[in-house]
Amino acid sequence: MRAPLYIILGIYHMFDYTAYVFVKRLHLPWWAEGPAVGLGAVMLDMPYDIMGIKLLWWTWHDTDPNIYDRMYWVPWNSYYFHASFACSFVWILNFTRKIFVDDVYDWKKFGREFFCAFLAGTLAFWFGSLQFALIYHPAHDIFGVHSEITTCVFLGIYAVIVWIADRHNKRPEARAGNTYWFDELALAVATHYLFYMVLVLVADPVNIVAEGLHQPIGPCNITQKVQTPTGLILEKKKFLCLNDYDEKYFDFHCLPKSHELRYKDGDEPLEWYAACGTKFDNRAEYVFIIWSICILFGTIFFQMAARSGPTPRVFRIVYRSPYRSGDRKKLASEEEELLDDSYKQIERSPNADVRARHVQTGSAKKSTSSPIDRGSEKSQKSAQKKKAS
Repeated sequence: MRAPLYIILGIYHMFDYTAYVFVKRLHLPWWAEGPAVGLGAVMLDMPYDIMGIKLLWWTWHDTDPNIYDRMYWVPWNSYYFHASFACSFVWILNFTRKIFVDDVYDWKKFGREFFCAFLAGTLAFWFGSLQFALIYHPAHDIFGVHSEITTCVFLGIYAVIVWIADRHNKRPEARAGNTYWFDELALAVATHYLFYMVLVLVADPVNIVAEGLHQPIGPCNITQKVQTPTGLILEKKKFLCLNDYDEKYFDFHCLPKSHELRYKDGDEPLEWYAACGTKFDNRAEYVFIIWSICILFGTIFFQMAARSGPTPRVFRIVYRSPYRSGDRKKLASEEEELLDDSYKQIERSPNADVRARHVQTGSAKKSTSSPIDRGSEKSQKSAQKKKAS
C-alpha cells in the first residue's frame, strides 16, 4: 500500500484536529468524545473520498478483499477506518494525558506532552485494528456480510453513544451557545464543503491524466495472502491485470497507440504509468450526493460550533517574571515560588483548573504592589501605634 505524501502530512491532521475541537464544544464525557471525533472525521472525509477517487487523486488496489466493497468507488472500510482510528487516537491521548500531565498546561512538561501525542499516534493503529476485529472481520470474513452493512452498523453504534452522552449531559456550558463561533476552524469547514460543492459542478474527470505510481501491472496469476485478525487467510492478486480488472473510474483511453500498455510474461512489472479518468455516468447524481453531504454535515458542524458551548479554556502556569531588574523582579521571583507551592496542592485537587486560575490571578495581583508601597503601609501602621501609645 502506498499513501500520497499529502495524506500523511495534512489530510488526517485536518480532519481529526478540526473534529476534535468541534467535539470539545459539546462538553461530552470522555467515553463519548472518541466516537464523536470519529464521526466528525467521517463527515469531513466523505466528499473528499468520493471526489478524490473520481478525479484520480489516488487509486485503490483492484482485488484486496478488505476494500473490495465500494460506494462511488470508495471502499466502505475507508469510513470505518477514519472513524475507528480517530476515536482510538482521542481515547489514547486523553487517557495518557490524565496519567502523565495535568489539566493546567505547564510548558516545563513539554516532554510529557510530546510523549502522550507520540503514544496516541503509535497505538491508534492497533486500537483501530482492534475495533475492526470486533465487528468487521467476524461478520465479513466468516459470514460474508457486505462491508456496507458492517460500516453502517459501526457508525450507528458511534452515533448512539454520542446521542446518549449528549442527552444525559447536564453541564451548563454544553448549552451556553457561542457568540463568536465563526473562527478559523469554522472557516476551514465552510471552505472545505464549498470547495467540493463547486468542484463537482466544474470538474471534468474524462480529461484527467494521472501519471505516477499505481498498482503494478504484471502477471494475472500471482496472488498474495491477506492475514486477518480472525485467523482466516484471504487472497488478492498482487498485480493489476490489464485483461481483467474492475475499476470503472479509470482506463487507458488517453494513451496514444504507440504508448499502449502491454504486458508479456517475463517482463518486469510496470509501476509507473498513466491512468486516464472516465466521464461521470450521471453527473446529476454526483452533484446530488455531494451537495447533500456538504449541506447536512455542514449544518451539524454549525450546531456544534454555535449552539453548543465555547471551546474549553486551558489554563497555564506562567514562570517568566515581567520585570527584568530591580526590586520588582525579586518580588516576582518570590511569588513564583509561592505559586509553585500552591500548584503542588492543585495537583491533588479535583478542581485543578479552577484553583489554578485563582492562584494565577492572585499572584498577578500581588506582583502589582511594589516594595515601596508595602514600606509606606508599614510606616503608617507604626505611626498609628506611636499615637496610640
